[in-house]
Amino acid sequence: MHVAARPRYFNMCLSGAKPQHGHFLEYAMAVINILVQVGFLVGSYLFLSSDENDLKIGDTLFIVGSVITFVFALYALIESRAHWQNYYMAEREDRIEFWESSMFFFAGLVFMVGSFFYWPGIYDWWYEGSDEHTIHEMEESGEAHGARCFIGGSVLFLVASMFNGIGLGMNKDEQEKNPMATVCHYIHIAALFNSQMGSVLFVAGSWMYRPVIGAACPDFNVRYEGEAQEGEPVAEHACETTGAFGTKLYIIGSAMYLIEAILNFTNSALKHKYCNDGKEGHKDTSEDPDAEELLENES
Repeated sequence: MHVAARPRYFNMCLSGAKPQHGHFLEYAMAVINILVQVGFLVGSYLFLSSDENDLKIGDTLFIVGSVITFVFALYALIESRAHWQNYYMAEREDRIEFWESSMFFFAGLVFMVGSFFYWPGIYDWWYEGSDEHTIHEMEESGEAHGARCFIGGSVLFLVASMFNGIGLGMNKDEQEKNPMATVCHYIHIAALFNSQMGSVLFVAGSWMYRPVIGAACPDFNVRYEGEAQEGEPVAEHACETTGAFGTKLYIIGSAMYLIEAILNFTNSALKHKYCNDGKEGHKDTSEDPDAEELLENES
């Protein structure tokens, strides 16, 4: 989830809204984000199971989490654009943040679309009346497309974290007098590290998990061992080992995303208590009467 160092317009739908740390929506989104990452972690773990019910629960957790991630990314994109429009002078930090929010938005969209390819029972419903072989072939093809979406979405999440890193460097204030702001900055860095590594692991895991990659296995999952592998211990082991390794990358990546979410929640609490200092974006308008006048004229 996109997290900005500046105070945000969480109540931007209200007239005369002011940016602030610690708004109710900030805490609500941070808590929900933690729950989403827990869902991804549990869902990834369930993908190691060969039980159909476990796999359906895991798929459902990923779908719900992907939809929530997309909605949060859309909100962050709108809020970032609103901040840029209302700000008396667009800084480079604002433009970088807007690109970061855009990448999170498109990543969330692609990831959400990909997740629907794994909706439990969707192929039985869509191809109702077709023979079992046709349904299996369509399911295999659809989940391959879903995995490609996961790869693309994970790459976009990685690009978004790159913009976040650029913004962190640009927003660093060597003259900052508030020591807690410095602490929050380093927490942001730790969260960024986990976000980047989580994205890398999701990219790698997506390549090895489920889709065909020029191998004899139609799917790297025990659900869909092909006829060529049936009864062949070495081939079955190769398929299962590749699938299990890709899933383990998902599990580790989800754990790192969870750490990032917890760090972001910690930052929100610290900024709420110690950093509500009158700053508007990256500049302190409380000490700049000209900036305040410009802001009033825009509103």
